[in-house]
Amino acid sequence: MKLPRIKFRKTLIGLAISALVYITGALCLVHMAEPTFEKPLTFSPEKMQESGLNFAQDYGYTPVKFSMRDNLNLAANQFGGQSNTTIILIHGILSSNFTFNTTAGLLSENTGARVIALDLRGHGQSDGAPGDIDYIDQYLDDIEDVVASIQDETPKESIILAGHSMGGGIIMRYVLEEDRRAVDGYLLFAPALGYNSPTAKNESSESDEQFAQIHLARIIGLSMLNNVFITRWHELPVMFFNLPEDTPLTRYSFRSLMSMSPDDPAKAFQAVSKPLLLIVGKGDQMFRVDQFEPLVKDNSDGKVLMIEDANHNSVHYHPEALEAISSWLNTTLRAHYAEE
Repeated sequence: MKLPRIKFRKTLIGLAISALVYITGALCLVHMAEPTFEKPLTFSPEKMQESGLNFAQDYGYTPVKFSMRDNLNLAANQFGGQSNTTIILIHGILSSNFTFNTTAGLLSENTGARVIALDLRGHGQSDGAPGDIDYIDQYLDDIEDVVASIQDETPKESIILAGHSMGGGIIMRYVLEEDRRAVDGYLLFAPALGYNSPTAKNESSESDEQFAQIHLARIIGLSMLNNVFITRWHELPVMFFNLPEDTPLTRYSFRSLMSMSPDDPAKAFQAVSKPLLLIVGKGDQMFRVDQFEPLVKDNSDGKVLMIEDANHNSVHYHPEALEAISSWLNTTLRAHYAEE
């Protein structure tokens, strides 16, 4: 009887040592030094114009607020009045609805839809800590709360979730969760689909000026701890941007980064059961443009539009994009609901 007990005790000791080594290794990765930038990023009017960022405020809007389940408020700007279609427009990383004034105004003008340009939690005029959320997928809860608010107020309206870059990635993460409030269509502008997506660029930039850095060791360590249900350090930053320290948003936490894109992009597109239009510029600086169409076509009935003279930031207000969106809403989307 003693032999089995000895073996059992040795097994327990072995497991305990393995667990200790695993956790210790993870903690070492988590607490490695954060990345730094060798030189500050320089900004010039020429660079800003080349980037496609649009700060024009040419369109009037009505400020609105949405109350979340934790009683914090998200700010939004409404373009256009009541309509049979509402487009909820979600911005990209480091951004807010301020840089989407032109896009939101043109969308409403060209389609007749009401456009709600949203500030995500911790961005723009919304409540919340910059670059952080309280738990993984809180962005999804917030979007669902906005959708629910609109559906409860105007139940006969069609709702389209539209997102640029990070906003598009969050939408595709939303799609994967079947128990979420359903919407009527998806409009994606150069969506960020995660580092395991074929659309991700893995090569480093040729420029000697770094804009962003990822703390890969910390991400691995926190993921390891997450596997054993240790979430103590999820608030630590893992994505850093070469911006002045007095900039309101210069980094994103682990739990925020993990909420920005689907874990499996192919499965996310397979889960799409409503009309989807993805638009990307051939001059996109962030992603492998040629990989969007096969990813979408192989896994969904969605449509993909490639725009010749658009880049990552200019694609969502490009005239060709707006024309395609108007046609999509008037034909594909309405034909889908006529069949139901």
